[in-house]
Amino acid sequence: MASFDPFSLGRFSVIRLPYRFEDEHLLSKFFVLLGHHKDGFGEWHAICIKATSQVTVYKNNPDKMCGCVYYRAGLVPCFPVDTVIQPDNQIPIAHKALVDAHFDGALECFDSPPGFEELLRMAVADSMTMSKRLKQRLLDILDTPN
Repeated sequence: MASFDPFSLGRFSVIRLPYRFEDEHLLSKFFVLLGHHKDGFGEWHAICIKATSQVTVYKNNPDKMCGCVYYRAGLVPCFPVDTVIQPDNQIPIAHKALVDAHFDGALECFDSPPGFEELLRMAVADSMTMSKRLKQRLLDILDTPN
C-alpha cells in the first residue's frame, strides 16, 4: 500500500476510522478535521470534531442543537442517516493513528460537507452550552491557516 501523508487531509474533510472513547469498544467513528497541530512533545495531531448519528438528544434539546451542525440523512453522501457534528467535542487524533488506520485499510476520507465552514461558525456563535473561552478557541483554530 502506498504511503499516506495525514497533511493531505484538508480542513473540514470528513474521516472515518476505528476509535475508542473511554469505556467503549473500538468502533468506526466519523470526525470532521479542523486542522493539524503539533503537541508539546513534537507529535502531530489532526484536531477533529466528532460527528454522531445519535441525534435524539439534540433534537429534544434546542439549547444543545443550536450549537451543532446538523445534516439530514442523505444530504451528504458520507452521512446516510441524520447526523450532528459537535463543535464542543474536539478530539486530537495522532497522525500515527491516521497512518496506521490507512495501512490497515480502515481509514475512509470524504470531501468537506457543503457549506460546512459557514454552518460551523454559526453553530459556534449560537451555542448556548459552550463557554466563551471554548468558542474563542474554536474560532482561533478556524482563523489559523491549515
